[in-house]
Amino acid sequence: MDSVISSESFFRPLVLFATDHHLFPEAWIYGQLYVLTNLHRMAYLFGEPSPEGSWTYFLVAFAVKTPLPTLILLAIGCWMIIRRRVDGTRFRFVLIPALLYFAFAVIARINIGVRHILFVYPFLFVFAGAVVTKIWRSKAMYKRTGLMLLAGWYVAGCFWIYPHYLAYFNEVIGGPKNGHNVLVNSNIDWGQDLPGLKKWMDANKVKKIRLLYAGALEPEYYGIDAEYLPGSRNVGTAPETSSPEITVYTAVSAEYLFGPEELQFDEAEREQLEPVKRLRFKKPVATIGYSIFIFEDEGKRK
Repeated sequence: MDSVISSESFFRPLVLFATDHHLFPEAWIYGQLYVLTNLHRMAYLFGEPSPEGSWTYFLVAFAVKTPLPTLILLAIGCWMIIRRRVDGTRFRFVLIPALLYFAFAVIARINIGVRHILFVYPFLFVFAGAVVTKIWRSKAMYKRTGLMLLAGWYVAGCFWIYPHYLAYFNEVIGGPKNGHNVLVNSNIDWGQDLPGLKKWMDANKVKKIRLLYAGALEPEYYGIDAEYLPGSRNVGTAPETSSPEITVYTAVSAEYLFGPEELQFDEAEREQLEPVKRLRFKKPVATIGYSIFIFEDEGKRK
């Protein structure tokens, strides 16, 4: 235990109690301790970088990445417990694990994506399902109508965001087109829009493109002839370009365009990317799936 938590740590008595009473699997407990004591990442929230993350990060991520119908059902469920319309002790086996895990995530501050709190959603869905059952059994027409409206809203949201589910943001911040103003990293951008970029290039007869890309898959897999900018995450070395002409288009992943530069690039790369940073203030000619922004160099076209 001393390898992951010191004897002076505030959490040590809690860890010993949880381990001795088998409240959680030991592997899970020690995994959380390792994250808590060893992993630190720079974070991005509301346009500002934070060297060690923020305790509000996952609260914000949960609020803007969870569909509003789900949040409304959860709020109704909490109100029913507070007003004692339902027995709150019945839900302790779904709410306590969710709250504990969420609390660990907040304390650990590994603020790189809502994916780090996905564990809480199955428990919350069970709770939301119980809330729906309770309301529906009341047989009040206005309550049932409200539930059907929430269900329709949820389904409509699924069709509306298709197929860009990773970049989903709810209506609180105006949807996914404003998502990069709040969060970046895997909340928006994991290199999933390369097929869309290829389709755009084919439709616009663009043979080659300058690319600053945040994914791991090689763009050549999709037939994209790319001139990589410094800092691009690609598995291999860029091949010889097959298009000799100078391209007038630059495609930049949202992660790199809006995220904290200190997290993505070393000092030498940051100096080379001054032109890319200026693109933040320029209107893109196209946006691919909310995660890749395409800009045109009008000077080169002339």
